[in-house]
Amino acid sequence: MIEITKFKPSDRASAEVFNKRLEEIETYLKNVVEENQQLRQQLNNKVEVFSFNSVSIDVLNNFAYPNNYETDTNLGIQLGLQVNWVRIKYFKHSNAVGYGTQIAIPFEGGYFSTMYIRNSTGNAWGAWNDMRSVEPANKNTIVDANVALENGKIYYCSYQQTANLPYSDDGILHVFSPGNVTGNETVCFQMWYSWNMDCVCYRKCVWGSWSPWKRIATTNI
Repeated sequence: MIEITKFKPSDRASAEVFNKRLEEIETYLKNVVEENQQLRQQLNNKVEVFSFNSVSIDVLNNFAYPNNYETDTNLGIQLGLQVNWVRIKYFKHSNAVGYGTQIAIPFEGGYFSTMYIRNSTGNAWGAWNDMRSVEPANKNTIVDANVALENGKIYYCSYQQTANLPYSDDGILHVFSPGNVTGNETVCFQMWYSWNMDCVCYRKCVWGSWSPWKRIATTNI
């Protein structure tokens, strides 16, 4: 630390010595300011880690919570997710008036082995979005079309491997499933694109019951 010495009228310091001393003082003050800025940034970036279920639904839905945090909770469905058990990470925006980001990591596997993200803008949370991109179709060859239920996913089907297709042909299966649920609660819409027959078929599943495949009539352009 630099000691600041007062110059008395009796001191006959040269201009060179005075200017050097002044530069030292300016450098010291500049370092103090930078250290304070770094400390402020560290405080702004601190992460509160909460124990399981110690965060209320009001805090989890707070789009302008003042600190970053992460926690485990079973309130996922109340947050608009498809499962209860999730780990939530929250990142506050530097603009504190209604901007932030949450990432949800489900503990459950199967159809929910992914991560979700949502952003708050203008004092309101947006919708949760699946952070997983669609895998290449040739990595998703399935053995039964009845279990292809993940919303937005594209599956490759083989007539030698895949059951419950409309025709014995290879093709692509595209799925719309708003709830991503299975069993008797399945609500799903499937479209199947034939590889060799140049046709498209569709069917739906309502509460676990599949309708027959229907071929969409087409004509050449």
